Order: sequence, then structure tokens, then C-alpha cells
Amino acid sequence: MPHYGWNDCPLAIKRQVQALADELVDLLASNLIGVYVHGSLAMGCFNPRRSRSDLDLLVISRARLGLDAKRALAELLLRRSRAPRPIEMSVLAPGDFIPWQYPTPFDFHI
Repeated sequence: MPHYGWNDCPLAIKRQVQALADELVDLLASNLIGVYVHGSLAMGCFNPRRSRSDLDLLVISRARLGLDAKRALAELLLRRSRAPRPIEMSVLAPGDFIPWQYPTPFDFHI
């Protein structure tokens, strides 16, 4: 079975992640610090033939999100997930990881 990392993953996967990242830039504007791929796609073991293989994204924001932003993110993920792969995304503000703690809290997860 093929396994992929970000550099050699199918084009449809890259397009899905890039389209979501572009929409996150629009949605979160100056509150967005970055969007990062993690999990199996970042580690080179993403397998699109496995039904449980999803795309894991980590979003870092400057400040915690308000209810309207969380609702908009949920709607965005509902539109973008499963086209072609499901997406799992966590949003963290600096207070969630500075200082580091485990398990890591999050501001929003879907």
C-alpha cells in the first residue's frame, strides 16, 4: 500500500489542504499565525486507501476565537471535509501551549 508525505501526496489532497488554508486566511485574518500539516501526512505515512486516514491540521491563532468565528470554522470544515479526505483540525492560541502541558488544551477542535 502506498504511503505519502506532504511532498509526494496526491494532488487532490494538496488542493484540499491549500483551499482550506486560503479560506482560513480569509476567515481569521490578522488573528491567524499559521496553518500546519501534522499527523500521518507530515510524518510520511498517510495512506488514502485506509478509510480512517484523515488530514490533520493545526491552526495557531493570536487570540482565542469568539463564538461566531468557531461557528464559521465549523461550517467551513463541513464544506471542505471529505472532499476528498476527512479533516481533523485543532485551533490553539498561545495560552494553550505556553507553557507546554499535556494533554494540550485547545480553543477549538473538529
